[in-house]
Amino acid sequence: MAATGTAAVSVFNPTPGGGVSPSAATFTMDPAPSLAVNATSVSGNTPVTVTLSNGLGGSTDWLGVAATGAPDTSYLQWTYVGAGVTDRTWTTNMPATPGTYEFRLFKSGYTRVATSATITVLPPAPLATSLSPAAGQVGGAAFMLTVNGSNLLASSVIRWNGTDRATTYVSASQLRAAIPASDVASAGTALVTVFNPPPGGGTSTALPFSISQAPSLAVSTTTAVGGTQVTVTLANGSGGSTDWLGLAPTGAANTTYLQWTYVGTGVTSRTWTINMPTTAGTYEFRLFAGGYTRVATSPVVNVTAPPPPPPVQLTPNVTSARVGSPVTVTLTNGPGGPTDWIALAASGAANNNYLQWVYVGSGVTSRDWTVTMPASAGTYEFRLFLSNGYTRAATSPPITVTP
Repeated sequence: MAATGTAAVSVFNPTPGGGVSPSAATFTMDPAPSLAVNATSVSGNTPVTVTLSNGLGGSTDWLGVAATGAPDTSYLQWTYVGAGVTDRTWTTNMPATPGTYEFRLFKSGYTRVATSATITVLPPAPLATSLSPAAGQVGGAAFMLTVNGSNLLASSVIRWNGTDRATTYVSASQLRAAIPASDVASAGTALVTVFNPPPGGGTSTALPFSISQAPSLAVSTTTAVGGTQVTVTLANGSGGSTDWLGLAPTGAANTTYLQWTYVGTGVTSRTWTINMPTTAGTYEFRLFAGGYTRVATSPVVNVTAPPPPPPVQLTPNVTSARVGSPVTVTLTNGPGGPTDWIALAASGAANNNYLQWVYVGSGVTSRDWTVTMPASAGTYEFRLFLSNGYTRAATSPPITVTP
């Protein structure tokens, strides 16, 4: 029956005789059950409400959600309508998988008596959660960028500052894109997004990719005398907790170094001043990112051999004196050892045979010492000994002592 309402029902007997019954019975036609939905296009996991009208009220009547075209025995979610209930609503989340779905009313068992309009579940918007790598350096080479996230599709595209990049689908949680060297040619921050094409889809929230200047090492001079100080200055370091600076001969392996120091956790700029080797040659400072991964090298420092140190001298103020008279000896260019000492001895006597002595003094390289010459005539000399021992470092000219 295509319409609702009432109809009059009578009985007719054909002629001869017969005729129509004197009274008619009334037959009521109720509207058929129907299912209406509040949306026909939604994203996955979005709630949709179905409204049942003119239900049958059976105690085992039930509503189900199924994929369009699926058999009546196949359903994703379901609920009883309720005994005697003819009108009700049911709100449930649609499946996450894109496709077309419908609500169905069943009269007990699997006798379908009503079907809703089709609901299209659209592909969800992509979600980007992390990048690998998440940073690069100016002037870096082309590289593969990995984007981790969810709701990623085979048709998803990674965008670099809004521009599509060649994208490879790995899984629903990972994509990769080829990033050319031109994308990291200047310092700044690039914004990386994932785009899922329609229907549905959309663009993810952007993730930042930091592009920093490459680390550099500058030196205070490129020529130095062995033993003199040179300062290296680090700029744009990575701040790694195990980053370190080393000094090495030019061309030496990364595992070979002469001096080293940690840069410092979180430190990206610093200076380091050291005494250069005394051996002539070329040297360079190197920055390592933990281990022996070198990330920066300074200009070469050309080191020349230092001049020989000036001779240590003991100079008496006279070369002849009377017995018992004072004589002053002057030490110059001494090594400054804390236990170096000066002695007065007879010329030709053994090193451990002396008449008077005195410590020079720690760090003292020049000093005067005045002594009274012995009462016996003869020749005498001053001697400098190192480190509380009998290693003679200098001898004065002889002093002739006369009566």
